Amino acid sequence: MTTIRFSICGFAFHRTFFAGECDAFSYINRSKELGASALHWWLPQLLPTPTLEELNAWSWRPGPPEIPVWMQAPSDPAWLEKIQATAAESGLQHEALAMEKGYLILDDPDRQTEHRTFLRAWVDVASNLGIPALRADPGPLRDCDAATRAAVIAAYREESEYANDRGVRLFIENHWGLSQDADFIEQLLDAVPAVGYLLDSNNFAPEEREANWERLVPRAEACHLKTFDLAESGIEPKMPVDHCIQLLAKADPKRLWGIESIPTDGDEMAGVRRAVGLIERVIPQADAG
Repeated sequence: MTTIRFSICGFAFHRTFFAGECDAFSYINRSKELGASALHWWLPQLLPTPTLEELNAWSWRPGPPEIPVWMQAPSDPAWLEKIQATAAESGLQHEALAMEKGYLILDDPDRQTEHRTFLRAWVDVASNLGIPALRADPGPLRDCDAATRAAVIAAYREESEYANDRGVRLFIENHWGLSQDADFIEQLLDAVPAVGYLLDSNNFAPEEREANWERLVPRAEACHLKTFDLAESGIEPKMPVDHCIQLLAKADPKRLWGIESIPTDGDEMAGVRRAVGLIERVIPQADAG
C-alpha cells in the first residue's frame, strides 16, 4: 500500500504502447494496478485508430512541425464515452493531457494556424472527457528576440481563454525549445496567471538543472519525475533526483506526484514501482529537514 498520491504519465508506457499493448484502456488498468490516484494521459493513447506501422514511422521526439493524419483529435462520441466510462469505473480522476504537436508559434503562418486548430480540437477532447489540464508547447524556437517571446505569451493568453471557457487549463512544461528557458517560463507565468507550470525533473541542461529546480519548484503545480537507472537500492545515478523530490515535498507536502519513469532495462511496470518507492523514501527526509 503506497503512502503517496501519484499519477503515471502515459509516456512511461511508451515502449509497450509502440508494441501495441498499451491503449487507453490498458493504460487505465495499469495505472489502477500500480496504485495510481489519477490519470496523466499521453495524447497518442487517446487515439482509436493508429496502426503499428503508422506509429513506428512517427518520430515521437518533439520538433518536426508535420502533424500525422492519424493524430487528429477523435470525434466519435462513442469512443470518448467508452474512455470516460472506463476511467469512472476505475475510480481514477483525470489529472492532465500531455499534448504532442499543437505548437503555439511557428515561422510558417499556415503551419501555425494548423497547429493552433489542432490544439483547440484537443482542448475540446479534454473538455469532453473531463480532463482539467493540458500541456501545450510553445514550439521549436529557442533563442528568439523579445518580440517573438511577446508573441508566444500572447498566443498562450489567447489559447488559455479558449481552454478556460471549456473548463480546461493550459500548462507549460520545461519540455523542449523555448520552454526549457527558465527566464521565459517565469515571464509567461507572470504575464498569464491562467497558465500553470508542470516541472519536469530532467528537461533542463545538466549544468542548469539544480539551480532551475530551486528557482521553479515553488511555481510547480504538477510534475514529471524522471527516473532511468533507478536500482532496487533507490539510487538514480543519472541525476540527483532526490533533491528535486525534497524541494517538491517541501513546496507542497500533499501534492499529486507525477511519475514518468523511463527505465533503461525496459521493465516499465517495475520502473513505476521503483519510482514510487524512491518518493516514499525521500519524503520523510524532506520532512525531517
